[in-house]
Amino acid sequence: MKKISIQDEAYTHIKLAKEWDQLLTKVRAIPTFEDFLRPASCSTLLKHLPDSGPVVVINIYEDRSDALALLSGAEKPLYIALPEFSYKEADILCHDLKDYLFNFGVRMHGSGPDTRHGGLWHYKSHAVLKDILAQLWTFVVKLILNALGYSVSTLQIFYPVQS
Repeated sequence: MKKISIQDEAYTHIKLAKEWDQLLTKVRAIPTFEDFLRPASCSTLLKHLPDSGPVVVINIYEDRSDALALLSGAEKPLYIALPEFSYKEADILCHDLKDYLFNFGVRMHGSGPDTRHGGLWHYKSHAVLKDILAQLWTFVVKLILNALGYSVSTLQIFYPVQS
């Protein structure tokens, strides 16, 4: 077996990176391929939005999160700060939801439900799910809907609260 030195490996990597850049330059020289493998510009995204409502993109970062609402007809996205929702909180909620689904018997396609748990577990597990949803509402969804101008009474027209 032939050993490759770190220098040879670095040289090969640099050579391939240069070749990649040259190929991208050739492809981008072709009409209508100027933006090949580039992210779409904000103006392009805003031109192709649905008329019926906003598209919201949530960015989760270490110490805080933000949302961008893309609105049809708007010249630029609406920035929405989510200051109390960080990567750590998102990770905890994700872990809790995975545990909930696992313990509730959600398995890969084709496997049967988990029947090991009794009624008490189901009661406790619903409290976990309610807590996850409550946190998402408080720290993410409510802030986004408020920034978009939706109120609770407006939402109740579409999603009536049942007592």
